[in-house]
Amino acid sequence: MYIVIRVESESGVDTDLNEVTDQEQVSNALAKSALLDPIDFEPETADPEPADATRFDRHRHEINHIGVLDRDVLHGQPGHWANDQLDVFVCRRCGMAVGAPSAIPRSGYRITRMITTVGHDRLRFTVRKESRGCDVGTWTTDAGPSGPFEVTHDIEVTLPKGIEALQQLMDEMPVLRRG
Repeated sequence: MYIVIRVESESGVDTDLNEVTDQEQVSNALAKSALLDPIDFEPETADPEPADATRFDRHRHEINHIGVLDRDVLHGQPGHWANDQLDVFVCRRCGMAVGAPSAIPRSGYRITRMITTVGHDRLRFTVRKESRGCDVGTWTTDAGPSGPFEVTHDIEVTLPKGIEALQQLMDEMPVLRRG
């Protein structure tokens, strides 16, 4: 999912943003389905970034989590979890302390990830981003101006589980002999 973000200075002079940094803040997992309760999906929080240079915002989960989710946790049942996110900023031009960011008004969103089994050894991932007022840490903001957005992707899961994976790896490794 790619979302284009345009940051504008409220002074009307976008070069004024050269003294502003922003940072996304993400909550712990919310609205998690019961089957996913044992798994801790820790949020990723990026470092503060300059507001006058937009970079890609990436969130990912390891592929080994996917195999575990399907075979050992979900057992063919659907699962989901969500995180709230908002953005905070520091404006050094305005005299704000670097360690005391403020929430950006109207920057709240909820990201929901849904996983379902489709056929044999296929998983469907749906990621939905929708505007929502939220609280993350000590910050509060209203719903963001855009959305909702949704992306769905199917993948084939071919990872053997647990000890089977280790055995398969060892079977495929060449034997080394000293002569």
